[in-house]
Amino acid sequence: MQNVDVILIDKTLKGDTDAFSKLVYRYENYLYGFLFKITFSKEDTEDIFQETFIRTYNNLYKYDSKWAFPTWLCKIAVNVSKNYYKKKKYSTCCYDDIPDVQCDLKDFPEIAFETKDNRRRILKLINSLSFEQKTAVCLRYFHDLEYKEIGRVMNISDNAAKMKVHRAKKLLCERIEKLTGKEVI
Repeated sequence: MQNVDVILIDKTLKGDTDAFSKLVYRYENYLYGFLFKITFSKEDTEDIFQETFIRTYNNLYKYDSKWAFPTWLCKIAVNVSKNYYKKKKYSTCCYDDIPDVQCDLKDFPEIAFETKDNRRRILKLINSLSFEQKTAVCLRYFHDLEYKEIGRVMNISDNAAKMKVHRAKKLLCERIEKLTGKEVI
């Protein structure tokens, strides 16, 4: 509901800090999930998460209501992430930080284990992509954004966003084929 967001933003700009708290509450899980899928690190996610909301608050007057607020928030988060990793001088995490995947297939423990193991491998492969590719894939497949929105978040054209996602998918398929020895369709 973008109308609620616009109302909360307007109230915040008029000095109502409770309105900003409500805005944070509305999007904290969304933003945390997005950032964790990019960083795979709880510590990095928390640092970037906090800085993103600080920058959001400080730049709220720049918000254009023709954008969906979550898209604008992701744009800020991507910029904060880039700066964060430039300072740290690395762009990937330790694979030990990737969380276990919950499987509830009690009747078929071998399938549950295989599913969990495959999921971890895929997450590791996604994490091995460049920051730009990983961001595009996360926005498209984890947050279901259209290419136009991905382009806005990443400051690229719709076609460039589509190409980044396509190239990332192609690279992932090649890496999966190399790992498994099976062709990915």
